Amino acid sequence: MVYKSIYNISDIAAACNGLTSGKGLALIKAEPDNHTQLAYAMMDFTINGDKSNVITFFFIDEGEISITMDYMEHTIGSRTGFSIPPTAMVTSIKMSADIRAYVVIASAEFFDEIFLTRRPISISHALFLRRNNANGENGVNGYRFSLQDFIVLRKALENLETQMKRYSHKFQKELVNNAFSSLVYESANILFTEISRTEEIQKASSTDIFVEKFVKLLSAHGDKEHSPAFYADKLCISVQYLSLILKRLSGQTANDWIAGYLVTRAKIMLRNPALTIQQVASMLNFSDQSSFGKFFKKHTGITPKQYKDEIYY
Repeated sequence: MVYKSIYNISDIAAACNGLTSGKGLALIKAEPDNHTQLAYAMMDFTINGDKSNVITFFFIDEGEISITMDYMEHTIGSRTGFSIPPTAMVTSIKMSADIRAYVVIASAEFFDEIFLTRRPISISHALFLRRNNANGENGVNGYRFSLQDFIVLRKALENLETQMKRYSHKFQKELVNNAFSSLVYESANILFTEISRTEEIQKASSTDIFVEKFVKLLSAHGDKEHSPAFYADKLCISVQYLSLILKRLSGQTANDWIAGYLVTRAKIMLRNPALTIQQVASMLNFSDQSSFGKFFKKHTGITPKQYKDEIYY
C-alpha cells in the first residue's frame, strides 16, 4: 500500500504514476507559493502519465482552476469539488495566484478495496448530479458546496492529510483508510441531501435497476455490441423505454451512451503505442478503419491519427 502526502512538486508525476500499478493514495496541496509549479506537474501527469487506473479529485477552497479537457475549457471556482475522468484528454491546467485546494489521487484498486461492499453513491445519483452540477458544464463532474458543507469537507481533508503524515504509526493504513472513507462519505452525504430536495430523483429511483444493469451490460459487451436493441432485449424492455429512462437521468439517449462508451474505449486503446488504428477499429467491432475514423471524428472533432499524434508528439 502506497501513501503519498506530497509537497515536493517535482515528484508529483512520479508518485502518481506509481499509484497506477498498485493500491495507493496521493494527497497534494495547492497553495499560492506553488500554484504554477503544481499546474505544470499536474499537466505532466495528466498528459504523460497513465491515468487509466486512477481517480483524481479536486477540492477548491479558494481561487480558481481553469482546465481544458476534451477540447472544452472550464473554469471552476471556490468551494467546488470536481473530478478528472481517467480517459479525459487534458491539454491545459491553470491555477489562480490565490489558489488553495487539495488534489486527491486514488488508485482504482485502493478505492475498490475500501468500498467493496457498498458504493457511496449509486450510478443513477451520479448521473443526476452530473447533469445538475453547479458549473453547468457537462464535461466536468463538479459540484459547488455551501460554506457550511465545505467546512465539513475541509476538516475531513485536513484529517486525511494528518493521517497520511503519521508514517511511524503502527496502524497508519487503517487510519488513512478511515480518513479517506470519511471524506468520501461526507461528500456523498452532502450530495444525497441535495438530491433529496429535488423531486426528479424520486422518478429516477424506480428506474435505478435498469440503469445499473444497462451500465454493467455496456461495460461487458460495449466493444462488440453497438445497437441499443441488444441492451433493451437483455433488460426485457423496449428500446424506446431504455432511451427514455437514460434521457431522464443523464440527458443522453441509449445511442449517446453507447457512442460515449466507444469513444472512451477508443481513447484508451489509441493511447497504447502497441496498437495500430486498424487493430483498434477491429477490436471495437467496426467494419473497417474508415468507418471507425468517421465515427471517432464525429464525436471528438479529430481523427484517430490526430489523437495519437497529440499524445506522443
